[in-house]
Amino acid sequence: MTWNHRGRPQKLVIVRATSIDSVSGGSLVQRVVRNGRSVSLGALDAAIPSSWMGVNGDTARLSAAVVLTPGTLLDVEGVKTLQLAGGPDANDAAFLYSGSGRIQLRNVTVTSLDTTSGQAVAADAAGRPYIRVSDQGRLDATNSVLTDLGTKPTG
Repeated sequence: MTWNHRGRPQKLVIVRATSIDSVSGGSLVQRVVRNGRSVSLGALDAAIPSSWMGVNGDTARLSAAVVLTPGTLLDVEGVKTLQLAGGPDANDAAFLYSGSGRIQLRNVTVTSLDTTSGQAVAADAAGRPYIRVSDQGRLDATNSVLTDLGTKPTG
């Protein structure tokens, strides 16, 4: 399966009920064993390499692709803003992919961040971050805003 329709992500986080796996360039970088279906942003931050995610006050910045496996839940709350890093290259794009899991957004703004300019990633940039929900996945958003994400519409 291709995780990113625009190319293979450089940094991939696979959330499983039994572990959180960090993969770079197709090789396992680290595995954190866990027991549970739900993972918070804080737990995700603690389980992946520090250069892939950081939480500073009420802002979290993610620069990796996160994929959920069957029955898992990514619970995004506790921060005001979640910035998904991106840039000019398709491999720059951080993204959230529900797989067969569930993404839950509560009281948060999810936006893109061009790490070079510090602004939102341009709509036509190949590395613009996005959220993808599969047929077996689910996205629940309460009091949340999604902005400056996704690819430019065609047609």
